[in-house]
Amino acid sequence: MTDEDTNSANLTPMMRALLQAADCFVCPAPIPDLLLLAPLQPRARTHGQAALATLIRDGWLTAPAPGTAALTAQGRAFLASRHSDEPIQVMVVQSLCITVDALAKAQDIATLQLAAPHLRALEEAWQPRNDRYTLALTLAMGSLLQACDQPEQARPYVERASALASALGSAAALKRPWWRW
Repeated sequence: MTDEDTNSANLTPMMRALLQAADCFVCPAPIPDLLLLAPLQPRARTHGQAALATLIRDGWLTAPAPGTAALTAQGRAFLASRHSDEPIQVMVVQSLCITVDALAKAQDIATLQLAAPHLRALEEAWQPRNDRYTLALTLAMGSLLQACDQPEQARPYVERASALASALGSAAALKRPWWRW
């Protein structure tokens, strides 16, 4: 058994889920802890923060700046040997959209700006799917840009969301709570 096998045997289900969630963020920028922990139920966040700290301490993740995380080579190697978990990807997308909505309502522009590259990268990566999650990401990106007072940059997302909602036969989707055009 290699050291990596021994180390991976010590990963709790929470740690594995956080590593898989980190892998869902396709943007190379450090991931704000808030986004990594967003899929967790509020009562599990303390446990999630402790698991995140352990992953950083044990070298699975690194903390390039306070309040952020990024996968290390060790974390990437571990994840490369596992299959992608669609439910975790969907959970990350859903929680990211909800988190962006909450940040926009709170006018937390600084955190929105940290979230922007991750949301943009996920939205671009999911575009070929043309499903309701693509629609949610596109709406969230438009909402984020609106909240950051960038209406011209938001316009292509609005147009894409409108076209996708029509294609999906989901005009009601544009009335989701995270959309405030």
